[in-house]
Amino acid sequence: MRRKNLTNLKSLFVNKSFVRYIFVGLIYTFISPLIFIFLSQYVSRINSIIIFYPLGYFLKYFIYKKWVFHNDTVNLKKFIIHVTPIFFIALFFTKLTNFINEIQYVAILLVFVNGFSGYIWGKLIYKKNKI
Repeated sequence: MRRKNLTNLKSLFVNKSFVRYIFVGLIYTFISPLIFIFLSQYVSRINSIIIFYPLGYFLKYFIYKKWVFHNDTVNLKKFIIHVTPIFFIALFFTKLTNFINEIQYVAILLVFVNGFSGYIWGKLIYKKNKI
């Protein structure tokens, strides 16, 4: 049993899709705060979220679909259901933290809030029904 678990773990980490998934997630995690900070210099924080998040999410969707998984397993409807609440949480959180003058701190906090809420919501959306 232990050997089977190790074999499954090894195949997970050797899997190209998994490595690509982690790569896309890390790049998105590092780039999105930088774009938020950049846009916030020219428009309000709320408007920078409104501009960047939808574009970023759709770019992420198509990268997952075409490069990470190479097939149609990434469902647009479920993806939209997944990211829409996260988008509104980001808007709410950005409005809530308007008193923080340092945009960099808000950007870092957004990474954690979006990561946590996205993970929890994603677990609910993509969980498999056990019958």
